[in-house]
Amino acid sequence: MNKKLRYTIPLAMVGIVSLAACSSGAASSTDEATVSFAHMLAESQPWHECGALEFQDYVESADSGLTVDLFPAGQTQASTLEQLDAIDAGNLDITWATPAQLATRLEALSVFDAAYLFRDSDHLAATMESPVAQELWDELRDEDGMRVIGAGYYGTRHVTSNIPVHTPDDLDGVKMRVLDAPLWLDNGAALGATPTPVPFSELYLALQQGVVDAEENPLPVIEAQSFDEVQEYVNLTGHTVAMMAVVISEDTWQELNAAQQDTLVEAGQVLGDGVTSCTLEQEAALLETWSAADSEFTVNADVDLDAFRANVEDTLLPKYEDVWGDTYRAIQEIK
Repeated sequence: MNKKLRYTIPLAMVGIVSLAACSSGAASSTDEATVSFAHMLAESQPWHECGALEFQDYVESADSGLTVDLFPAGQTQASTLEQLDAIDAGNLDITWATPAQLATRLEALSVFDAAYLFRDSDHLAATMESPVAQELWDELRDEDGMRVIGAGYYGTRHVTSNIPVHTPDDLDGVKMRVLDAPLWLDNGAALGATPTPVPFSELYLALQQGVVDAEENPLPVIEAQSFDEVQEYVNLTGHTVAMMAVVISEDTWQELNAAQQDTLVEAGQVLGDGVTSCTLEQEAALLETWSAADSEFTVNADVDLDAFRANVEDTLLPKYEDVWGDTYRAIQEIK
């Protein structure tokens, strides 16, 4: 990949890459090696088209003796958590995961999913190259044997609903679907809603039938899942600037030579650049489409973000003070 992409997530994470053990497909010789890379997203998603494919192309054109066996859309395991388990077991080399998923290995990583942590994708990028993030990645590597080789922007999450949402009070009594994870339940409550877990595969029908009144997701996900067909408003709450991290088995990493390790770090940068650029462009295009006069899906930008942030500070932060309170504040100070 030769073109220079915008909106990069820089990688000050050179010390966080790993290559899976030979049992998962890595060759025993460090001159020639094959790494397995599996993920759960569809091949039409930006993280595959602009990320995984670019990662594979970069690695295989680098002439370092590495090839990548790529398995998208859950071909190898049924969930990302199972893919992380496969890395633990030495049956997979590389995958990507959300902070919530990585927090099953290191609870402090849940901070990256906390509401109103990041201001925007640029702030996310600056954080990913900061000592604050590096310390957490080092801890993940040392405690769980997973090394981070890249990170990228997954999209900014907004609330969709059948009523306009301006303040947390507007979500009072509103059943809003959230991920079934402790922090996400607390995020939903901090936004003022009644957080209600629903399996993602059942969410369209749940919205259509009124099982839940609202949901929250990045714009590309809202469009891909056709939630705009069963909701009237997308309210630009921007409460979570979401990211994912690419992890590789530390055992695999240690089997590689220096040139191959460098190639993987560079490929992680390429992946982060690609997914960030593509996601930002897709978000801008969707806002333009939905803001058109003939759109039946209304973009509500009249959102009191200060009121939402105040709710988060009052209700969410005290609950997680002992887990990552200092980290949250340190990240907010990053310019």
